[in-house]
Amino acid sequence: MKTLFRQTWDGPAGRLTLEEIVAGVVRISMYGRADAARGRNLAMALGKLLAEPPRRHVFWDLWDLESYESEVRTASTQALMRNLQNVTSIDVLARSSLVRMGVAVANVALGGRIRSFDKRVPFDAALAAALASSPTLKSV
Repeated sequence: MKTLFRQTWDGPAGRLTLEEIVAGVVRISMYGRADAARGRNLAMALGKLLAEPPRRHVFWDLWDLESYESEVRTASTQALMRNLQNVTSIDVLARSSLVRMGVAVANVALGGRIRSFDKRVPFDAALAAALASSPTLKSV
């Protein structure tokens, strides 16, 4: 399966990746430590992607994220809030208690739309289900 769009921001202690795997399914992955500058870049790119149809499932794989500057969360949350009309679902996988607390804060701002996972298998199953429902895959 060829990814439609992929952009990565590498920092001194971490990596952030935004990719549209197939039409309608976006995955954001964060590793290590996410700094504010790269978080703003990711949020800006996410906002541009979500501003246009189709509606998208948005998956946040934060399993390997150790810590982040608060602006990463606020900028990402704002990008989602500005484009909720084009967001079908928001699923988040996080292991760190600090990261899970930030997800809970974002969920309040997003009106409870986040579905949180603390285990990889059910998160991966949700991602697989979204991929299987993509019109792109059905037409292949």
